[in-house]
Amino acid sequence: MHVSKDLFPNARSRERRQNRLVREALEAGKSVVLDNTNPGRQLRAPAIAIARSCGAKVVGFYFESRLALSMDRNSRRLGPTNVPEVALRATASQLERPTRDEGFAELWYVSIRDGEFVVQAWNETDEGG
Repeated sequence: MHVSKDLFPNARSRERRQNRLVREALEAGKSVVLDNTNPGRQLRAPAIAIARSCGAKVVGFYFESRLALSMDRNSRRLGPTNVPEVALRATASQLERPTRDEGFAELWYVSIRDGEFVVQAWNETDEGG
């Protein structure tokens, strides 16, 4: 099941709705993909706690995060998909690399090379993932 706060922009409490959907899906035995930026440990913690309480394996994908590249990609977006620069900068300032001790069973590093996603094994000490 794909869960993203972007799918319910007008919900009163997007976080509460997201957490409810994640719990319901996991309790029904479904796999869940949580599609959100979640730049910091505190923002990731509730979903990880829900998943672990349901006995789910928590797998994280950390996408290469360079503000200049994000701003370049964003400049090509049109309409509501274009994110204000101030929001990109705010998110970048909150960015914390994940660690296994947050409750992840697996972590992966994702970069974009020649328009393709490249998924690599996670390395806690390496800046590249």
